[in-house]
Amino acid sequence: MESAFPGSNFQQYLEHCHDLFVLSGTAAATLMGVLFISLSLHLDTVVHEDNKHIHAMALESFYGFMWVMVISMFMLVPLMPMRPLSTAFIMLGAVRIGMMVLNSRHLVGKTDAIFTRKVLFRRFIPPFLGNASLVYAGWSLIRGNNEMAIGFVFWSMFMLLITATGAAWDLLMRVGRLKALLARAPGGASH
Repeated sequence: MESAFPGSNFQQYLEHCHDLFVLSGTAAATLMGVLFISLSLHLDTVVHEDNKHIHAMALESFYGFMWVMVISMFMLVPLMPMRPLSTAFIMLGAVRIGMMVLNSRHLVGKTDAIFTRKVLFRRFIPPFLGNASLVYAGWSLIRGNNEMAIGFVFWSMFMLLITATGAAWDLLMRVGRLKALLARAPGGASH
């Protein structure tokens, strides 16, 4: 089987993937901007004490988009040495997994008609796998398995971007329905 890396040159292969990384980073930045705008319209609901799970979901979406942007930027740095790139991937994935575990305490036990256990599972496991894939990509680079590393970087970016987008949608639907319920409640309380 022929190597995907012409002449085993990782940098040449990355040049062939330039447009993919530009597209991924741009999509993540655009979606993060949309998330900022939509949440700023309902900031009172997102930051209310009773809605810590909503804030936690907003953070999960935000960090998913941000990580795809950061990964894309690292992959676009010309002549990026392998050691710093692999270290960055391992650190980004490990830090994000730690953040997800800490943030999950606000999601556990917060199920309702929209945030069912199935939805929470769907919003936690794929980003966890995406970040674990990023750690593995870094480890593969250290071991010299460049083809496997780049495959895991692609997989990680895909998982993070797709799940952050889905989480952002679920979040916006939850906030909208919560505001509608509160508006219909006696006294029309808002948060």
